[in-house]
Amino acid sequence: MSTRSLIAKKIGEDKYLTIYCHSDGYLTYNGALLLDHYNTPEQVDKLLALGDISYLAERLEPDPSLPHSFDYDERQEEVTLAYGRDRGEKGTEAREAALADLDDESNWTEYVYIFDENDKWKYFKAGESKNGLRDVQSDLDDEYLQYGMKRPEGYYGFLSDDIIKHLKAEQELNINEEPTDFDFTDEDYTDIEVMCAKHTLYLHDAGGEKLDLSGKKLLNIDFSNKDICGADLSDAVFVNCNFENTSLCSSDERKAEFKHCNLNGLTAEESNFAESKFLDCNLSNAYFTHSNFKDAEIIDSNVKRTNFSSCCMEGVDNDGTDLFAAVTNNCSYDESEWLDETDEDESPTQSM
Repeated sequence: MSTRSLIAKKIGEDKYLTIYCHSDGYLTYNGALLLDHYNTPEQVDKLLALGDISYLAERLEPDPSLPHSFDYDERQEEVTLAYGRDRGEKGTEAREAALADLDDESNWTEYVYIFDENDKWKYFKAGESKNGLRDVQSDLDDEYLQYGMKRPEGYYGFLSDDIIKHLKAEQELNINEEPTDFDFTDEDYTDIEVMCAKHTLYLHDAGGEKLDLSGKKLLNIDFSNKDICGADLSDAVFVNCNFENTSLCSSDERKAEFKHCNLNGLTAEESNFAESKFLDCNLSNAYFTHSNFKDAEIIDSNVKRTNFSSCCMEGVDNDGTDLFAAVTNNCSYDESEWLDETDEDESPTQSM
């Protein structure tokens, strides 16, 4: 069902030049579009000059060399669709109205947007004009803040739980972090090499020290072809790191985050990736057999020929990732049942 709205500009004392918009009138669509693309008097005047519209979009003018009409196969992307211009209807011109007229229940509209005398977008929901006009910018920011995120640039649409997860993941990917925000960067190459060498000695009972990067943040680190099985990487954050052909079996990656990382050919069998995050990563040809991925996020990642056989996959979020390209034989989607089938004596890191 369409979310109908009115779009108006204040032109005098209790006088508003108004058009009707049939679809997507809610705050995170029409409100956001008006704020971003129709925020000057000139832009608002051009919009109102179109008259009533089916839906609002980023642009008003279609490419004149291409058709643009109500036919679905002739609609140009990101171009507003108008009843008069694009379907030849009559009587669709903008009209003057008082505030009481804008809030008349016979309009069957849910939102009313008003470009005020200060060149700011305000709005009210149907039946609530008596409570005053609300600020579009402020309420949009609050709408996203309740989900623990900033308003995403360029998103205009409905908010569902899945969409919020996707938008938050995209924001995490696009955070511009400075090298000073990290505990280790590629400039610390020698330190990482020493830590990995000590871990090798630890694995062979020849002294050394177990690799413990828990809670650390690492940028541009090359772990390729290293044997760091049994390492503790829990709660660590890896950005643009290379794990190609790395051995990471029986290791602990609980709540770890991997952003823009290359894990092609990684071997990490019998490891614990519960609540971990893979964001825009290459996991192709990796082996994760018998590992725990409960409540993990594998977002916008390449899992071509990735082997998840006999893994716990309960609650995995794979938005933007095609798990059908991976091997998922004998996976369990209930952690308690999976743990019952796992030899905990041989794999002590599997339990949450």
